[in-house]
Amino acid sequence: MSAISLGDLAQSFAMRRQNTALKTELNLITQEIGSGRVSDLAKEVRGDLNPITGIEHDLSKLEAYGNAITESGLFASTLQNALGVVQSETQDLASSSIAASETLNGAMAGAAGTDAYQTFKTVISALNTNIGDRSILAGIATDGPALAEPDDILDALAITISGETTAAGVSAQVDAWFAPAGGFETVGYQGSNTALSPVQIGPGRSADLNVTALDDRIIDTLKALALGALVESRTPTLAPQEQLGLIGQSGLDLTAAQTGLSTLRGEVGSVEAAIEDARQSNQTEKFGLELARAQIVEVDPYEQATKLQSAQSQLEALYAVTARLSQLSLTNYLR
Repeated sequence: MSAISLGDLAQSFAMRRQNTALKTELNLITQEIGSGRVSDLAKEVRGDLNPITGIEHDLSKLEAYGNAITESGLFASTLQNALGVVQSETQDLASSSIAASETLNGAMAGAAGTDAYQTFKTVISALNTNIGDRSILAGIATDGPALAEPDDILDALAITISGETTAAGVSAQVDAWFAPAGGFETVGYQGSNTALSPVQIGPGRSADLNVTALDDRIIDTLKALALGALVESRTPTLAPQEQLGLIGQSGLDLTAAQTGLSTLRGEVGSVEAAIEDARQSNQTEKFGLELARAQIVEVDPYEQATKLQSAQSQLEALYAVTARLSQLSLTNYLR
């Protein structure tokens, strides 16, 4: 059989082509090691991009849920903290108000009224808390405070109770002012009657933070506080003993309001627990999807290192062969 050989020019072209192919392979491997991802995803999945597209879609949804979970969690914890301040302040005031009224010392009325007034301001401030410029108890009117200023509320009440000379008369007027369609809804509350809509925090999961300052349990607390706060300077027509009676009634009403506040805080706590449960579920699902995506689009660094070493060895061998071939000549052979 006759041997088929390559001419010098053809052999040169073949060597160049192989050199280019090895360099291209080296660059590709180096790029994949640097990025950690396959360079040709379509080739990796044999043209079927549906799995990776589905994973990316699910991850995008989880990211949106994650943002909603973070915002809802912050909103719920802020609300819980505000209600905690309200309950703590009113518990302390309830005890001191009852104690002051039982002394039957009319001089105690002014001091007790001042305490009630300061607590009233603290509670209003807590209920007007906002997070990220969003009021937490104003319904959908999140761009403003839920409640009017403490002095504005008390001034409106002072007009309502003017002329009353007994604790019972003042208490009745205050009850009417805080009743539905009364002065509180038109003067005291500045938010919206429409509560916030539930926030979707996962498939079939939602966080319902629809509490407003119109909640009966909050109104009962404010009404009880107002009874005592009015004594501070807005009940000049009441005798000291009548003022003490108002302070005592305020303490009793604040004590009764604690049950409602505890229930309300429990409801917010349940929402907080649901948000945390959704957070953990979201993270678990996200981890699983990211792992599945990594198995498709990410390269094995050890495998790539082996390929890199193999391609480098081949290129070095090619350089060695090329160098040896370049030294061959008939003259050297005949010597």
